[in-house]
Amino acid sequence: MTGPEGFAAAYVWDTVRVLRYLSTRNGVPWDARYTLLDPQGAAVNIGPGTRVFLKDEKRALGITSLVQGALFLWPDVWGEHILRTVTRAQLPKVLAALERGGTVDFGAYKVDQHVLSGRKHSAPWSQITEISSYSGTLIFNGSLKRTTVDSADLQSIANPDLFLRLCRHLMGRARTHHRGRHRVVGAWCSPPSPKSHPRSRHGSPNSSSARCEARDAQERRPGTPGPAGPGPAGPGPAGPGPAGPGPAGCDLRPRCHRRSRGIAR
Repeated sequence: MTGPEGFAAAYVWDTVRVLRYLSTRNGVPWDARYTLLDPQGAAVNIGPGTRVFLKDEKRALGITSLVQGALFLWPDVWGEHILRTVTRAQLPKVLAALERGGTVDFGAYKVDQHVLSGRKHSAPWSQITEISSYSGTLIFNGSLKRTTVDSADLQSIANPDLFLRLCRHLMGRARTHHRGRHRVVGAWCSPPSPKSHPRSRHGSPNSSSARCEARDAQERRPGTPGPAGPGPAGPGPAGPGPAGPGPAGCDLRPRCHRRSRGIAR
C-alpha cells in the first residue's frame, strides 16, 4: 500500500486484519472504506468513505498509527476481494487454533470452540440459532428470537467475512453435536428388542396366561394323568361335551386361563 509523503507498507494475508465501513444508498454502495492493520497496529485506510476511530476503539483494536492510503478506482470491489482472500488464507489456521483450545480475537467479539463472547455477554454456540444484521449492527439470536450476545457494529469487527464464516461453522457443529446426543439418549431409553425377550401370544414368559398354557401342555403330554382321568387315551371329563363326546385323544376341558374366571372344568 502507498500513501502521501512517500508512505509505503506491505501486509501479509496470513496476519493482516481488515475493518470494513460500508454505507449504501438505495441498495448501492455509496461510501466504502477499508482499514488494514498489521500485527504491530500500523493501520492504513483505503477508499473515500468516512471512518472515525475513537480512543476506546483504537485501544480495543490495538491501532498505534493511522494513515490515509492513495485513492484508486472501485475501492469497494478491491476491499471485498481483500476480505475474501484473507478468509481463504486464515480460516484453516484459525480452526486449528480453536481445536487446540485457543481463543481468536475479532475486536468486538472473542471466539473459542465452545463460546462466543462479546464485551458484556457470552453464550455457547448451541444456544445461538440465527445471525442477522440491522442498520450495520450484528445481532445474535437464540430461541424465541431472544438476543444471546451483545450486539456490535460490523465496522468494529476485524476480518468480518472470516468472523461470519467461523460463526456459521461453529453453530452448525454445535447443532450436529446436539442432535447426536439426542439420538444416543433415545437409544438408551428405547425398549428392548422383542427378539431378545421372546413373548408368548398372551404376554410375557412370566405372565399367568403363559403359565396356564404350559400347564395345559403338560397335562396333554402322553402318560401324564389329567385332572379327570388318565392320559389322552383315557376317558374325558364325566359326561359329554357341548356336542357329545369328542374323538379319542382330544381334551375338551376348558383352558386353564378360563378357570380363573370361575368356569368349571
